[in-house]
Amino acid sequence: MESSHWFTGRLEMRAIGIDGGGGHTSFVLYDEIEGILNSMKIDSPSNYHLVGLDEVKRIFESGIKRVSSGSDFDTIGAELSGVDRASDKKFISEIFEKIGVKSFAVSNDDVAALWRATNGIDVLMIAGTGSLVIGRNARGEVRRALGWDMKTLMCSCGDLMSDRSYGHTGFTGTSIWIDPIYNVVVVLLTNRVHVSRRGNQDKLIRFRPLIHNYIMAHKENIFGS
Repeated sequence: MESSHWFTGRLEMRAIGIDGGGGHTSFVLYDEIEGILNSMKIDSPSNYHLVGLDEVKRIFESGIKRVSSGSDFDTIGAELSGVDRASDKKFISEIFEKIGVKSFAVSNDDVAALWRATNGIDVLMIAGTGSLVIGRNARGEVRRALGWDMKTLMCSCGDLMSDRSYGHTGFTGTSIWIDPIYNVVVVLLTNRVHVSRRGNQDKLIRFRPLIHNYIMAHKENIFGS
């Protein structure tokens, strides 16, 4: 799927950019001489903590194929929500390798947004599906403060909480969701990385909305009227 300009005869660099968040995933094909050649959006999140690695692979394969339309490209740059640790980057890198992409760069989407908006040194507040504040000083020190996620499609809080619900998920599978309409707070404590962080994630992704749906469906019995 990936090719190099040394083989295509092109002297300019041609790249695919991927912007993957908690609500949708955007793709753009960019040529350093001709500019933007094509762009498209898939209305599915590509945060693997929300949808799993297999779904992210499917989204990447579909988006890359559609945005490139069979044309050659040299590299891919992906800015993705949920890619906060070296292990996260490793999992995403393995996806690119499996689909045949040899040249790529992966970063968290808030880091990429900081560079776009401030050239890398300043403080930036991001308010999207989730919210956070990130800052970087001249010494290269980075600090992040996490905010809250809002309820969206394929949300970890399930289908039965109100659209006003907000929450936050943790790396080990923990989560907290607050529904101000039904006056319900659900705190889930778990540890998906024990004994191994592989193999447990897809199960947890399926479990989270199910337990929230069960609680909301039986909230009168659980919490009282």
